[in-house]
Amino acid sequence: DIDGDGDLDVTVANAGQPNAAYLNNGDGTFAVSGRDFGAGANVVALGDIDGDGDLDAVTGTSARNIAYRNEPCASNPVVRTTSDSGFESLRWAVAEACPGATVTFGLSDIIPSTITLSSSQIEITKPITISGLGMSILTISGNDTNRIFSVGAPTTIDNLSMTNGFTDVASGGAIYATAPLTLSWVTMADNRSDSGSALYTTDALTVDNCVLFRNSGVSDDGVTVIAAGGRTLLMDRTSFTANIGTALLVESIVTLDGTPVATGPITITNSSFASGDGVAIEIELGSPEGEYTSTDVSIGAINVLSNTFTISNSDGLNFGSLDVLRLTNSAVTVSDINVVGNSFSGGDNGIDWGSGYFEDLWESTITVGAVNILNNDFTNNYTAILLEDAIGFYSMFTSTVSAGDVTIIGNTISGYEDLGIVLDPFFSVSDWGGSSAGSFGNLAVSNNSVNTEQSASNAIVAQYVVPRSFYDTSDITVGDMLVEENAVGGGDASIDVTIGGSDLYNDASVALGTTFVQSNTIATDGAGLAVAHKFAYDVYDNSRAEGAGVVIANNTITATGSGIDLLFYAQGYDGNGNSLVSIAPITITGNLIATGGNGVYINYDSVADYMYDSARSLMAPVAIADNLITSADHSIRIDRSAYDNAAGTAMEGNSYARLPDHIISGNVLNPADGNDGIYVYDYYSSFENYGDSTIDYGQLMVDDNTFAGGRNGFYHLNEGASYENDDNHTVIFSNTVVTDNRFYSQTGTALYFDIDDAGYTHYGNLVFGDTLVARNVISDSDYGIRYDNYEPCYECYDDASLAIGALTIADNQFYAIGTDAINVAIDEVGYSVDPGVTIDIGDAQSGYAVIIQDNTVDGCGDDGIYGYAYISAPDNTTMGRFGIFSNTVTACANGIRLGTMHPGAEIANNQVTDSTSTGLLLATADTDVVDVTGNAIASSSLTDTVGIQVNRGQVNLAATTVTNHATSVYNNGGIITATATLTASNNLVQQSGAFMAQTSALSVGGNLVLAGGEFYAPAGLDLAGLFTHTGGIYYQSRSVDGSGNVGFPKAGGLILNANGSDLGSTEVAITAGAQCSGATDSVAHCYVITPTNSVDRDAIATFYYSAGEVPARQYCPTMDAYRWDGTWDNGLANFGQQCDASPYAVSVRGLDSFGAFALKSTLPVIALQKS
Repeated sequence: DIDGDGDLDVTVANAGQPNAAYLNNGDGTFAVSGRDFGAGANVVALGDIDGDGDLDAVTGTSARNIAYRNEPCASNPVVRTTSDSGFESLRWAVAEACPGATVTFGLSDIIPSTITLSSSQIEITKPITISGLGMSILTISGNDTNRIFSVGAPTTIDNLSMTNGFTDVASGGAIYATAPLTLSWVTMADNRSDSGSALYTTDALTVDNCVLFRNSGVSDDGVTVIAAGGRTLLMDRTSFTANIGTALLVESIVTLDGTPVATGPITITNSSFASGDGVAIEIELGSPEGEYTSTDVSIGAINVLSNTFTISNSDGLNFGSLDVLRLTNSAVTVSDINVVGNSFSGGDNGIDWGSGYFEDLWESTITVGAVNILNNDFTNNYTAILLEDAIGFYSMFTSTVSAGDVTIIGNTISGYEDLGIVLDPFFSVSDWGGSSAGSFGNLAVSNNSVNTEQSASNAIVAQYVVPRSFYDTSDITVGDMLVEENAVGGGDASIDVTIGGSDLYNDASVALGTTFVQSNTIATDGAGLAVAHKFAYDVYDNSRAEGAGVVIANNTITATGSGIDLLFYAQGYDGNGNSLVSIAPITITGNLIATGGNGVYINYDSVADYMYDSARSLMAPVAIADNLITSADHSIRIDRSAYDNAAGTAMEGNSYARLPDHIISGNVLNPADGNDGIYVYDYYSSFENYGDSTIDYGQLMVDDNTFAGGRNGFYHLNEGASYENDDNHTVIFSNTVVTDNRFYSQTGTALYFDIDDAGYTHYGNLVFGDTLVARNVISDSDYGIRYDNYEPCYECYDDASLAIGALTIADNQFYAIGTDAINVAIDEVGYSVDPGVTIDIGDAQSGYAVIIQDNTVDGCGDDGIYGYAYISAPDNTTMGRFGIFSNTVTACANGIRLGTMHPGAEIANNQVTDSTSTGLLLATADTDVVDVTGNAIASSSLTDTVGIQVNRGQVNLAATTVTNHATSVYNNGGIITATATLTASNNLVQQSGAFMAQTSALSVGGNLVLAGGEFYAPAGLDLAGLFTHTGGIYYQSRSVDGSGNVGFPKAGGLILNANGSDLGSTEVAITAGAQCSGATDSVAHCYVITPTNSVDRDAIATFYYSAGEVPARQYCPTMDAYRWDGTWDNGLANFGQQCDASPYAVSVRGLDSFGAFALKSTLPVIALQKS
């Protein structure tokens, strides 16, 4: 009784055949038991060997005896038939196998065999191993009607093929498993099901060295393998080929109920996925809708390593979801995620990861490990790596989030159609309250190679963590973002980096690390590198947004568009309630840029707009240093316009914003003709602001740059600043410093400050800091330095104010300038202002608005130095003088030229040499005062030029020498007051105006020509040449004490000899081409002599005149001296007439009274023709 049922059974020993046991059915028939006890026995004996109450067997042969224990199952059943059922069939072996048994096959290991299931699936209900003969030798077929296996216990299947499994009403075409399953060296082909066409499992799955081929859905594409339930998946050296639909779906969808949940880990290595779709991973864990449970969750590591994805329809690797929802007082842990060493070809996206949600988590702790996407190869994808909102942390309350580093390193991408690498963003963070806290590691996108020949878009789009909507002292700290050492090329490829974060309330705080974009190589038909700084807007109620610095360094960029675009967007926008925005420094350094657009373009959009209620926004400096830029447009452009909500609009309520200082140094800039090396554009900066608010646009410092070519080297256009600001709003443009630069070959201007309509329709306060331009070298440019400030305080109203600091231009060197070397014009100051407006220009302590000092100009086509200042509202304006000191100007048309100069000017200690027109040209307004002191104006050889020319204004001239100009001084309408020694080596000409030299020494090495106006000669006039007097009045006062001859002046005028008497202080006024005290006929000269002691002096007067003053057809002897006393009296004692050479002379002796004298011809008037 083998089976213990009370009847006798039969055992048979078969020499040369398997031994067999037959069980008694109780009806006279027997059934094969399946209880194996060997083969080839000569005899069998039964007995209870192990004392367990049943019969065991002992078989004997001539060689050996073997004992077999009697068990209720087959310990290692062998399949010996390909039949669907019956003894020694696969179905029989699985049913009879003991737990832990291994089912083997006694079929041919050479000739392929197929077991076809004609009835139903094979149920595996106990742990077993099915070990076949090889994938190409043994096949199990579902006959297109049946699933092959239903696995309900841990099972291992190896070395066989499963084909033609089918189900149209359930999951798993070949296998449906609810217990751990291991497949090794298994082929699954031509199976069909809508949900797991080859395999569906809800438990752990290990797949090793398997082949899944041509599996498909029934009513749709289906999924080849579905690993559901969130258990461990280990897949290695497995290939998916020609399947329809998704190759592998790893799915964990669990409703949380308080029982701890652990999913994964998931490991996919060394496998291949060809055609169809790739791998999808979906993890969705959450409490029931509307409920919150306390459930600890652990999500194991995800490793996708060294696989090959050749995809035609969809994504290679798709992270469809990573969701944990509705928890309280829970701990959530996500282990590392690694995608390393894979190859992705074709399809939509190589890696697609979006819409991960950690949401509605209360009083919980969330820890996320590192994410590593390393050393993968991508070819001809639509997008290679697409990570949009990959992981989101939403609606956190009193919770803590900690996330590790994210690294995307060493990937190779080629032939993509749209985008290369996209993080947009990777972490999305919003709606945190109740003092929630977050800490995020670093992001590294490094050493990737991204190339395409297609007209693709961005090669790399990087946005790391975007915090939004933080409340109740919640805070988040984010590490650095590194985009480094990537190689990008082809199509419109570029690198696009975004820094984001907004909406902070009730003492919330966000601190972002630094973004490093460095050592990348970019070659593109589009734009090169774009950084969009969109951090820190909508910050309220004592909240703080800090950090977010940027370093853009050592990149090599070749682009047909812009090289580097840096956009500042909405920093401080809509801030209120004592909020603080503090942006860390920005550095752009060491880049090599060749572009068809702008080299570096910095744009401010909506920055500091709509701030109120004591909000503050502080931006640290932007440094642009040591770059080499060759551009078809501007090499560096900075745009701070506010006209279209760009920067500084609608501020109020004691808010304060400071834009960055811009420090531009050590760059080499090569813009194309028609564009500028540096272009700073402030257009209506600060627009419609109110209520004691302040915006400071920061300092502008330009140092040690080299500017080669282009239109302008440095061009700052500031138009309409502080437009329609009211209620004591203050706009500040801090100091501008331009030093130690080199400018070569600008077709326009090397350094151009263009300020237009500052304070346009202005009711508030506008402040410009000092401007320093020093130690620059400028050569071969049309203009050297231009400073045009037109209509400052244009239409200022109420009690508006404008303050402009001093302009200093010092120690610069100019060579071969086409027009003006230095041109400073401040025009229409206070155009249309209300009485209460105040305007202050210059440095109140020094008293100067403009200082031009110690510059060297060697060659220019027009003016070495030009100055102009016109004040439209003198009652409202306090403006310092122009100071022009110690400059050296050589070989310009005009050395120094001033136009209207309402605040006055001082020109001192300058050296002006070899001017081709005028050394010093003054054409100021009538009331303008210019002090000219200690200057040396010379030509290296005598030239037909003018040393000093005064057309208008009041000039105080002292200690100045003029050498080798044909006309040393030319007064054409000004009032010249010589206050100290004036030395003119050649002619002094006065056309009109006045020359006031009575208190100083005057040395004229040539002729003195008086053609108009009034000339007040000094006591010690030293005149080497002739006195030519064709108009105006010559005045001189001398003390005549009788000691000798006293010249008025020495040659070409009058000499008095008092004949030993004292005439006292004598004044002589010489009028040319005028009438003496009402005489009816004109004379060449009229001398009015008025000594203090004028009676009984017996003096001698000698009158000198030139040959040109003799009337036509007359000659010297016809000229006599007359005195006017109502009529002409020629009864004077004329003697000593000198007619041998010009100047001629006529003397009168015995003068005991004085008055008006003239030289007239003795011939009738009708015979005279005045020359």
